Amino acid sequence: EKISSPGKIKQQDGAYAFNLKEGRNIIGRAAETSKATIQIPAGNNRRMSREHLIIDVVKRPNGYSHAVSLYKENVNKTSINNEILKFGDSIILNDGDIINLPDISVVFETH
Repeated sequence: EKISSPGKIKQQDGAYAFNLKEGRNIIGRAAETSKATIQIPAGNNRRMSREHLIIDVVKRPNGYSHAVSLYKENVNKTSINNEILKFGDSIILNDGDIINLPDISVVFETH
């Protein structure tokens, strides 16, 4: 299936959605000092790092590919579809994958 957009991540209850851009997307907790390109509101929860996860979006001849990895080594437990993501791992995302960040889960969508 041809993926024709860089995709998005959205909270499971639909409270918010963030469009991904081509290139490197840094996902983290919303904070004044965060360098994340996508800042997820986490309320008073501080278990998600300010720069927590990277989604690299690469345009290919047949559409986009999306690879997710951890931003740094020491972050709280993070998983993709309940599989633990370890530092150094790079996992290709598919439509509908659930990214379990500390305190928050988001869904990856390609359309």
